[in-house]
Formats: sequence, structure tokens, C-alpha cells
Amino acid sequence: MDEASRSSAFRFGVFEVDLKEGELLKQGLRVKLQERPLEILTLLLSRKGEVVTRGELRDTLWPADSFVDFDHSLNAAVNKLREALGDSAENPRFIETVPRRGYRFIAPAEAVGGAPHAEKTAQEEPTPAVVRTAPPRARGVRIAAALAALVVVLTGLHLARRRAAPTVTAPTRILLAALPFRNLSLAPGQDYFSEGVTEEMIAQLGALHPERLRVIARTTVMRYKDTNKGIDEIGRELGVDYVVEGSVRRAGERVRITAQLIQVSNQNIVWADSYERDLADVLGIQRDVAGNIARSLAVEVLPRSPAGEKQPGRSAGYEAYLRGRFFREKLTEDALQKSIDYFQEAIAKDPDFAPAYAGLADSYRMMGAPGWSFTPPGEVVPRARAAALRALELDSKLAEAYAVLAMIQLYYDWDFNGAEEQLKRAIQINPSDPKTHVWYSGCLTALGRFDEAIAAARRGQQLDPLSSITNQTLAIRYYYARRYEEAIDQFDKTLELDPNAFVARWGLGQTHWQMGRRDAAIAELQKAVDASGGSVYFRSWLGYLYGAAGRKAPALSVLAELDQIAREKYVSPFHRALVYTGLGDRQQAFFWLEKAREERSGWMAFLNVEPAFDSLRADPRFADLLHRIGFTS
Repeated sequence: MDEASRSSAFRFGVFEVDLKEGELLKQGLRVKLQERPLEILTLLLSRKGEVVTRGELRDTLWPADSFVDFDHSLNAAVNKLREALGDSAENPRFIETVPRRGYRFIAPAEAVGGAPHAEKTAQEEPTPAVVRTAPPRARGVRIAAALAALVVVLTGLHLARRRAAPTVTAPTRILLAALPFRNLSLAPGQDYFSEGVTEEMIAQLGALHPERLRVIARTTVMRYKDTNKGIDEIGRELGVDYVVEGSVRRAGERVRITAQLIQVSNQNIVWADSYERDLADVLGIQRDVAGNIARSLAVEVLPRSPAGEKQPGRSAGYEAYLRGRFFREKLTEDALQKSIDYFQEAIAKDPDFAPAYAGLADSYRMMGAPGWSFTPPGEVVPRARAAALRALELDSKLAEAYAVLAMIQLYYDWDFNGAEEQLKRAIQINPSDPKTHVWYSGCLTALGRFDEAIAAARRGQQLDPLSSITNQTLAIRYYYARRYEEAIDQFDKTLELDPNAFVARWGLGQTHWQMGRRDAAIAELQKAVDASGGSVYFRSWLGYLYGAAGRKAPALSVLAELDQIAREKYVSPFHRALVYTGLGDRQQAFFWLEKAREERSGWMAFLNVEPAFDSLRADPRFADLLHRIGFTS
């Protein structure tokens, strides 16, 4: 008989799992925890010290006809379990992630109740040699028997939870998803409007009660645009407690927005309403919808909500602002220029509209930022700074403006401590914005605080689990921490989500290179160049790999391509420095790195941690360059 079936409870640390009542207790108080995370905890406890594979979890807890996306459902459930236990994936006290395999409960745990439990004697325990040589079939039978017994326990746990009376609960966060508002407008080309309403709704919901309410980000929920999936299916895939869905119908200068709040567990409509107003008052409609949702949640699960403390007013430039954000998300040079034009139009119509200044600041910043480098940083960053500061003059609680200002301090000023403080402030104001967590992880990486950077990237990924950006960011943080196996695994997951994620292709290539897989590395970089439409940045990395692999002719060919492109558009000196580093030409590498420093290239912020420059670190010129950038140790 297995341990789970002989016991009525497990104790570990200050926690106890009561199998009879189906509860997780902390110092005697019930911790609010959904069924699936508690079932996972029970299974891990029954096999404490052993790896429980993802396949075993799927076969035991996710019957084949009851889930669509197992990986996301499992990840969401484990994240909720860790949150309830106050545990961390990076520094686990209870639940350890075994990359590519599953999970293991690593803390001391005591089974109580049922048949008396005693430690096995040396005579009862098979020797290590016997364990290693036991036939696979016999081991499979033992696992099957244990799992079968555990199913009985979990079934009882499930029924017990349903009949359990309400008790004192420890604070926990509610997870909510605001699905894309359907565009029911008769006029064509109005997707930017309904998408803008969705994004504004997510932003306002994220600020309602940061300590208790977490909101899934725009990138993930946009994957459910025009979906035929039901709320229960979406809820399982995202692991959320509540869903907001609605529609937008615009006719001329009138707009009608309908919205409803649905509890995923029972499909009940907690609240529903509709609004019809003049277009100029869309911000007011969003404020009302967000406030009503907050009040509905407050009645159900939250303490008094601060919704309504910040009352956005009308803005004549709101539609232009929406168009600006719509084009900014496309991340091309032409689209960014269009976004700048629309943000400026919004400001011309309403000079006191703070979000438009924040949007303008971000678009200017991106024009000269690493990864794009469409324009020399010195031409656009001062404009970005001025717009961000103006946004904060108008609204001192605008999280986006603090975040953009932080990126300027990080990539242009190389004021690493100042950037960190600004990002912390932005996260404090709006902890539900995954982009800010992603940016914060970059700042921590530049500072060499890799464990913290990975944790920040994980928070961003949890808020936006289907986003290629948040997933590849987590992988990149593993890469810089030189945790290459984990980086490969996460880059692969990103490409499963988005096969066209060329940044993930770049990262996969770089990681393969660091692991000595030269052919695989060059193949991935070639794919990144093709998928990105011939990006100068990825070409330069491909040239670096060619040079480092001893393939001098194709590396020099890349340099010639960069020279040709530079006759028509801006090419950062950093790109040439990369290729010369790969070729082993230190003189030219330092010459172009110095040029990049003079131009305030954002890539220089990562010079201290980038593995590609390891070959230069012993040169005194490298230490001097780092010192002049701002690295003091």
C-alpha cells in the first residue's frame, strides 16, 4: 500500500495537507488553493524525493478528454502552487523543477494518520545496485499501483473540497484574463479601435488591486481573438479564475461597449453591463467598466478596491493615441514612424494627455534601441526623454513613463542603479504589466544579478504566458547566466509557440555555439537572418560565428554587406565590432567598440556579461572600456 493511501495528511514546514478535508493549511489556517494545484502537491508528496514526470502528471490528473493545452495548464497550476507555498522556481524550498522531465518535492515531509508510518530499515530497503538493475516492467507496475491508489485519494480530496465549509483563508492573488473585445463595427478597418479598448481595459484592470489581482497580458489574450473556444476551455489553458469578455460597436462618433465578468469554475456571469456614449468619452466608459468589475470582484474575493481613485478624463486625441499604439506594436521602422506621427497628432489635439507623451517616448526610444537601431541613439533618445518627463509632469503615477525613462537610463545613460529604481517604481504602480518585468530582467542582467533577472523574466512570462517575447526573454536570461541547457529548452518552447520568432532563433544559435555545436549554431543564425528579412543585427551575429569558426571569407563578406547597407541607412558600430571580434582582429574590434561607446549604443550595457566578448576580457583595453561605460567592478 502506498504512502498516500495509508495517510490522512502530510506535514512539511508550517504547512499541512489534509487529505480527508481536501485542504492546504498554514499554521492551522486554510490557504485558498484550487483543486488542480492541490492535487499536484498531493501527488508530489506521495512520491517525495522522486521525480514525478510531466507525463505521469498528465496521465493521472489531466484525462485525455478534459484539456487542450497541457503544458500551459500544468505550468499555471505549478505557479499557483508555488505562490501559495511562498516557494520559488529559482531557489526552491519545496518543489524543484527538473528540466525536461518534471518536478520533485525536496523538503522533509511527514505522513500522518492512517497506518503508522516508520522509516524503512536497511534490510527492507533495496540496495542501490538492485534499484538500478530492476526490470523496467516491475518499476512500471509499482508506479501504476501507486498512481492507482493516489487516484482514489485525489477523488476523495476533490469531493471533500466541494463540501468543505468556508474557513479563514490566507491572502492569495486572483488571476483574471480580459479577452479581446470583439469588433462589431460596421465600418471596415476598426480592429485598431477594439484592440485599443482591450489593451486599455487590461491596463486599468491591472491597476485595480495589484496586491490581490493579477491580469494576463495583451499578447497572450490576443491569441484568443475570434476564437470558438469556450470560457471553460480558455480558463483551463490560462489557469485563470475569472474572464472578462465583451464587444465594441462603433457607428460614427458613437460607441457601444458591452462587457461581462465570468467565473471560470462554474461559468456564472458575475456581472454584465453595456454602455453607449460619444466617442470622446471612451476613457470614461473604460473607467466605468473597470470600476464595476472591481466592485464585483470585491464582493466575491477582494478587499475594498481602490478603483475609482484615478479617474481618467476625456481626451480629444484618444483615437489618434490608439492608432499610435496599434502601429508601435508592429515593431518595424515604418510602423514606428507612423506611431510617432499618431502620438504627435494626439498631443496636438490634447496637449495634456499624458499617455500620448508616454507612447511617443517609447516609440522614439525604440527607434534607437538595441534590437532595432533604426536611428543613431543621439538623434532620438533626447526626444524620448523629454516626452517621458512631460508625461510624468502631467501624471506622476503613469507606470509606462517611468519604465520608458528607466530604459533610457539603462541603454543610453548607463545609469544602472537609476534604471533599477525607476523600474521598481513602475512595477509598484502596475505590477501586472509583463513588459516592465521583462525590462527589469534586462537591467538585472546588465548588473550581473542573474538569479534575480531570471526571476523577473519568469514573472513577465507568467503574466503573458503565450507571448514569444516573454518566453524568449526568459531563455535569453538563462543564456546570459550561462545556464545553457535551460536556455535551449526555453528557446525551443518559444519556437513551439511562434515558429517565426527570429530572436529565439538567434538565441538558440548563440547557445548552441557556447555549447560547442558550431554547425547547429550557424544554421540557426542563418534561419534568424532569413526570418527577420535580412536584419543587420542578425547578419552581424552570423558574421561573428563565421569568423569564430575560422570561416574568414564569409565573415568578410558580412562586413562588406554592412558597408553597403551603411551607404543608405544607419548601421551601429557595434555590429562591425561583433564581426571583428569573431575574426580575432582585436585592433578593429576595439576601434569599433569605442565608436559604439561614443554613439551611446545600447548594446554596450551588456558588454560586461556578453559571452561573445570573452576573448577580449584579458585585454587591459576591455577593462578600461567597461570602466568608462560605468561598470565599477
